[in-house]
Amino acid sequence: MCLCIWVMCDQRYREGAYTLLCHSCIQLLQRVLEHVVDTGVPGGFMEAGVFRGGASMYMQAFLVAHDIDGVECSRPVVLADSFKGIPPPRTRQQDQKWTGSHAAGLDMVKSNFWRYNLYRPNLQFIQGYFNDSLPSADIPTLSVLRSDVDTFDSTIDVLTVRSVRPRISC
Repeated sequence: MCLCIWVMCDQRYREGAYTLLCHSCIQLLQRVLEHVVDTGVPGGFMEAGVFRGGASMYMQAFLVAHDIDGVECSRPVVLADSFKGIPPPRTRQQDQKWTGSHAAGLDMVKSNFWRYNLYRPNLQFIQGYFNDSLPSADIPTLSVLRSDVDTFDSTIDVLTVRSVRPRISC
């Protein structure tokens, strides 16, 4: 399987890119996934802040390509996002110029998975602002948590919420 993910290069935003990760960040993600699988760390993969889904697509493609555990996509891949863009700040006087930017609807993200034949039953979508959606979400045990959020509030929500932090297997 070949998955070509358009990436941001030289800090330039590419319209239509599936991810804004640079090539070296994608290589780092691959090394993390390989290490987790090679050392037998149990659990699924989660991305908080998915934009168009490129990094999550990469994680899913990794599972499909490597046929992990002899069962295609036996690990869950969780995508958490508002799918409405960056939320307005709640706790600090932050610039609101980014509010609503980087919005890619849930349907667009799902269609990106379908486009590359990566849509499988192991995918779990959690929609909503993190402070509202994550505390009540049924999050599986995680071996990888990739947080790509853009505000202080969202970072704190992902790292401190009771439903995510205890699910990380270490």
